[in-house]
Amino acid sequence: PEPHINGAENIIIPGYASRNNSFSPLRRGLERHGIHSHALYPYENSRFRTPFTTTEAAAFVRQRIEESPAETVNLICHSMGGLIALVACEDLDDTTLQKIGRIVTLGTPWKGTSLAQLLALIKKGDPALRELTPGSDTLAKKLPRVRDQVREKTVSIGSVSDRIVPWQSSVLDGSHLNVVL
Repeated sequence: PEPHINGAENIIIPGYASRNNSFSPLRRGLERHGIHSHALYPYENSRFRTPFTTTEAAAFVRQRIEESPAETVNLICHSMGGLIALVACEDLDDTTLQKIGRIVTLGTPWKGTSLAQLLALIKKGDPALRELTPGSDTLAKKLPRVRDQVREKTVSIGSVSDRIVPWQSSVLDGSHLNVVL
């Protein structure tokens, strides 16, 4: 992990099937503003090369948060990474949850994306991809159970030009702030 600035650790949580080099530009941009961060990897089953489900990845993220020596942990999430972060934080005890400063999500499909639905028809053996489809158990059952205390720490950012996650899907009910660019 990178050094902590003012007692904060900034963790980048990648989305579905993301690779380490995908987040180098974001990390460099944060560095230019004095925000040191690091990304958590891997999120895939190395034997089958399939992405972990939200629950599997959330266990990994939750452990990293619990083990962090930092006073504050901020989560910077892309796409499915936002779902992973909220599921991970939902399972934190109240004391550890107090360490979470802010959860910033970029293009997270809170209501799913039809592209995932289409790809799931092709990749039938990919449960992580199915979780991103509208009406999935993760979106319809797990997400609604996330406490207000977790949602209120979240800033959700979407874009009208995002061709994968429509801006309407990137709006999180009960979040601290929703931004559409």
